[in-house]
Amino acid sequence: MAKNLVTKTFNALYEWVITLAGLAFFLISGITFTIVGIFLKPFLSQSLAHKVGRKCFHYSSKFFFAALDASGLVKVDFKELDKLRDERGIIITPNHPCLMDVLFVTSRLPNVVCVMKGSVLSNPLFFGIASLGGFIRSDTPTRFIQQCQQSLSDGGQLLLFPEGTRTQNETINPFKGGFSLIAQKTGAAIQPVFIEANSDFLGKQWPIWKKPSFPLVYRTTLGKRFNVEKKQDHRAFTKELQKYFKTQISKSRTTL
Repeated sequence: MAKNLVTKTFNALYEWVITLAGLAFFLISGITFTIVGIFLKPFLSQSLAHKVGRKCFHYSSKFFFAALDASGLVKVDFKELDKLRDERGIIITPNHPCLMDVLFVTSRLPNVVCVMKGSVLSNPLFFGIASLGGFIRSDTPTRFIQQCQQSLSDGGQLLLFPEGTRTQNETINPFKGGFSLIAQKTGAAIQPVFIEANSDFLGKQWPIWKKPSFPLVYRTTLGKRFNVEKKQDHRAFTKELQKYFKTQISKSRTTL
């Protein structure tokens, strides 16, 4: 019995160490990228700055999940995203169950242009990498559309969460219409990505300091690809895609 108590205590301590190490990684890497971005950007052309920023975000995300996987407490399967690696000018639209969803995608794809709320991109932990990588604010409508069009024409992969924020109910929040309007204006294909998790860790209602129950399991899968025709009602398309997401997510809930 004493041996079991020692094992349980050690396991609990190990889980806390990994949890705190993960949070520390976010903090340290965010501050580092902000400092590097501020001092490096003036010396780089815009295209080179974007390339450097996106590559840095890609490799730091990749290292993060490799380290978590090595811990034995987190298992990830993002290999389906590799099919998109060499594609240019597409709109990637995942569901949004937790804070780490951006990292899931960027850990596999090195040319992602993230679209985020201004409050997120203005945060000191994201400002540097966002500025360097040419990430786009979603709360400046005219500029938002222009920047998205430019990023797609330059061959970037636009990462845009149709829900606009993390999921708050059992399946998915109502979709915003920006992504479908961008697709219609540019002719870019929409590639749904489904993020599955066995925990609500870092979801909308999860306090950042609360330790999850391990192991955590995450998986991404690709949905069928969509295009929005020029004469199509993009608002109707948005509702159609929301229905598709809701159906697919409901089907996959018990597979992890």
